[in-house]
Amino acid sequence: MREVETAATAAAPEPLGEPLESWEVAAVGPEWTPVVGEMELEPVPGRLELYADALVFRADDAVDRRTREPLVSVVPAGTVTGATPLAPGSKLSSAQRGGSPVGRLLGRLAPPGFVVSTSVGPWAFACSRGERRAREVSRRYAGAG
Repeated sequence: MREVETAATAAAPEPLGEPLESWEVAAVGPEWTPVVGEMELEPVPGRLELYADALVFRADDAVDRRTREPLVSVVPAGTVTGATPLAPGSKLSSAQRGGSPVGRLLGRLAPPGFVVSTSVGPWAFACSRGERRAREVSRRYAGAG
């Protein structure tokens, strides 16, 4: 079972009910860092679920190193500021690349995907149909707060 180091911030509650949509993705969260012994943070395979009031990432086979619980991250809709497609080989700005696990990762994502900008930082998602999914996230959530 893979471990992911997450920030010790208060987690948002999970939304109730069934998701509106669910996409297979590999993700890197803005508050995730490599665990001891890893040089870089590798993408975590899982599902991105879209709810009316939040995005929820559920890892397939990873746990939060602090809690030992399955890795589930809730991104409240009010924190989403935008979403953009990610072309293969894309990178964030060089300033972000130096200190951000997401920035170091983006050049290695195999399929194109998309980035969701939030008030906490960027979420990177590797998946198919990144451009369409970025538009869908922007339509549903950008400016929702």
